[in-house]
Amino acid sequence: MKRSFWWRCFKANYVYGVNDIMNELGVCRNTVSNHIKQGLRPIDPRVPLLFAGSELIRFYKDRMKSRNRARGPGEFNCLRCKTFVLPNPQTIQIVERSIAGQKRFPLAMAVCPDCSGKLSRIISETECDKIGRAADSKFNRDSIDEYAAQFPAEIGNQPALSDPVWNQNNERLKYDLIIYCRQFNRKTTDAIMLAVRELEIFLGQKDFRRYNIEDIDRYRTELRRRLTASGADRLSLSTVAHRASHVRRFLEWLILQVGMENLPRSLPDYTRLSKADTARASKPEPRPYPTDEEAVLLVSAMPIRSLVELRDQAIVATSFLLGTRANATASLRVKHIDLEKRCAYQVATEIRVKNSKTQTTFFFPGDPIFEQKLTRWIQKLEALGATAEDALFPPDEDLHRASRWHIVGRTPIVPWATSSSIEKAFRRASEAAELPYFNPHSARHNVFLRRDNYCSNWRQRKAWSHNGGHESEAITERNYAKVTDEECRQIFSEFADSNGETLEDKDLMLDYYSSKLVPGTPEHKRASMLVRARMDRG
Repeated sequence: MKRSFWWRCFKANYVYGVNDIMNELGVCRNTVSNHIKQGLRPIDPRVPLLFAGSELIRFYKDRMKSRNRARGPGEFNCLRCKTFVLPNPQTIQIVERSIAGQKRFPLAMAVCPDCSGKLSRIISETECDKIGRAADSKFNRDSIDEYAAQFPAEIGNQPALSDPVWNQNNERLKYDLIIYCRQFNRKTTDAIMLAVRELEIFLGQKDFRRYNIEDIDRYRTELRRRLTASGADRLSLSTVAHRASHVRRFLEWLILQVGMENLPRSLPDYTRLSKADTARASKPEPRPYPTDEEAVLLVSAMPIRSLVELRDQAIVATSFLLGTRANATASLRVKHIDLEKRCAYQVATEIRVKNSKTQTTFFFPGDPIFEQKLTRWIQKLEALGATAEDALFPPDEDLHRASRWHIVGRTPIVPWATSSSIEKAFRRASEAAELPYFNPHSARHNVFLRRDNYCSNWRQRKAWSHNGGHESEAITERNYAKVTDEECRQIFSEFADSNGETLEDKDLMLDYYSSKLVPGTPEHKRASMLVRARMDRG
């Protein structure tokens, strides 16, 4: 990653050690030390040094913004770091220049303190004298009126920074919490750290060691309030439930740490939400998902004038064929699709599968167009020279260089790191079909909606849910293809139109008209009564 975007390597709710920064940025320990001299603030002077993620983001964003300002006194422009740097005066060398016998301004050569790259800058005679004085062993940066402001000490040329907004003891505990959370998925760790940060802010940066029952109860009350709040302050029932769960997990870990013996052992229990709390939550908006006809239209209406458009059509078709989540679709490779066995191998070590669950997903029954488009795309990739290790859906830049795919020993094409391109493909499909936007997960809802068209017994329904990655059929029933209020109204209108006749009554009347019932039997009498009632209704 470019140095100007280093701030993207860090998360605001995390705490990082020096080794973490070195691993994230690929730099040496001296670079981190130089950044501290340039204004990066550790949470406290204790060893090991720790840094708040928000502070790292601030520092590296400021470095990025410094690229748009005028070069300061004594600074050099480092082309590798993409910013202005202040080298050590001891590394600066002056080179006298002359062209056609005429003396020119001297050239200053130096070494970048961050990347050790070579720096150069044309300087004036006055600057040359000052650099010579600073390089003299008898002087240093703190002497002679700050080296005439050419090489100011530390960050004296920067505006005063506001006081840190973190609790030092809490930050060190959170660093230990991150190490504990390495057993979880990265997204789970992100959610836990976000919940802890929210709790900490709500309690005014109060020290973890001083938490009490009233503090946690006040936070629980705040979560209850946000369930029924309006606007941006409102949180969904799912979000509130997860926040409470993550805070509970944090408190269960916290009371077991050294120095936390005075905390109430029952502290985690005060994060529980009652059924009455969840019942007050605002009803979530129903999630739109396409019908079978709309799903076919989404795929068939997409233009295929280029490789990118052909790939996007295959993305949408694959989502309806496999029911995979967007992240899993984006990380598929060619080797994961077996057209002969009509299945996909979702290997957790290679694909971003939810809950890191490895499974084989067979093609779901549906319109043949979904399998046809995926097969056509794989055949196109093979014709272009794609290998089994290449991404099933290569990024745009790789498709533009498809002519190089036949090079022997080339590096495999890497899948997308995020699912944003899958969302773009669905947006293009919705626009081409002139339908409202259906997100990638709506295809998964459509897959489970199709279940009733193909499954006639409980084993088939269970197999359908298992193929979709669900441990039980109850998960499918609870979360997917729910009946909306409008659909419920239509169904009950049909009940009203039937005048109370059940399916058994209708079968009985058919048998009556087919002369399958013996006169005088209770069945014959019941059918005769139903027929007369229907004739009276006209």
